[in-house]
Amino acid sequence: MTKKTRTPRPRSIPWVFLTIAVSAGCSTFDHPLPWPHSPLHEELPGSWHAVHESEPPMPIEVTKNGSGSLSVDMTVSDTDESAESDSTQSSGNQVHRVTFQGDVLLSNGVHVLQIDMKTYRKHKREGKATSSDKEGYWFVRVVSEDGSLVFQQLEIEPFARYAESQLFDEKTALTASEYASCINTRISSEIASRILDDLLRERPTNWLSKDELSELEKVLKEFENRTVDPYQQLKRMRECIAYKLQGELLGRLFSADPDGIFSDEPLRLVRVR
Repeated sequence: MTKKTRTPRPRSIPWVFLTIAVSAGCSTFDHPLPWPHSPLHEELPGSWHAVHESEPPMPIEVTKNGSGSLSVDMTVSDTDESAESDSTQSSGNQVHRVTFQGDVLLSNGVHVLQIDMKTYRKHKREGKATSSDKEGYWFVRVVSEDGSLVFQQLEIEPFARYAESQLFDEKTALTASEYASCINTRISSEIASRILDDLLRERPTNWLSKDELSELEKVLKEFENRTVDPYQQLKRMRECIAYKLQGELLGRLFSADPDGIFSDEPLRLVRVR
């Protein structure tokens, strides 16, 4: 997987961190990695600052909970300009903290923070917390570097293309229902309409009244005239399938080309104490 040249995106580090677990936008990975804990899992508990150029440090507290997983609590500075200038949120509705639980795992020298998305919460300034309404997992690479930790998340589109290229000749299996969930509703409606049309032809002519049959045929005809962007649908299906890969396959892909897969803007944490 060749690493592409990237143009830096004008994103403030707090908002990068706020979206670190949900950058995929519409989905998360269904299966966890079958990897053991990394030594970094034991080193992470403590107080950290996310640092980025001239921006104010962002406090991050990491503790270990009763189940042995890590609980992460990230606080956004009240003076952060990106938060204050975000026109999509009123001052009373801005995210003030983000919390989630996860585990740092290791295989073949690759350390990955596996975030449990059902624990992901955004806390508003007025004290209310909202969940991500997601199940599944998100993955962020962790690299120990010069006494600090560098976090890098994957980008789903290039990862999905890479997964397809690596697994194309293998017997990768999804359940029929998993695969069906990756098909666009317009396409699945068209498939259903053709099945219904075939069933109608097998029924006696008096099964429906003339008016009912005419109306149903009109509806089925409308499905035939629907259009889709085939390349956008292929992109969506490729990404959807990648989200559903078993953990063993994900782990093998992550280990094979971590620099190419985890290619988003790096974020550095330095320990406070």
